[in-house]
Amino acid sequence: MVFWKAFATFKEGAVTEAIHELGTIQNKRDLLFAICLALAYYHRRCTIPDKEAIENLDKQVFALEKSAGEKSLIMAAQFLVYVNESSKARKLFKAVFFSLINSILGN
Repeated sequence: MVFWKAFATFKEGAVTEAIHELGTIQNKRDLLFAICLALAYYHRRCTIPDKEAIENLDKQVFALEKSAGEKSLIMAAQFLVYVNESSKARKLFKAVFFSLINSILGN
């Protein structure tokens, strides 16, 4: 999967290449929240961060979080675990958990 290939590329130190790789899948609606979250993270790690891109991505992440599907939330949470953002990951995992519980209980 391109998302995790981009993560491996990022971990190897090729931040710009990782951003480019994620850009190729930005049309994947079911993963858009996770993609935007990762892109914002990668842009912050650039030697010269693109503040406008970060601001736009942060806005997208905020807007998408409420409507993101389980797949994107879980992928984003996994990503956050791998980049040592465990408190943010926990928040996303809890959201998925409660969403599943509500759907099981029919609420």
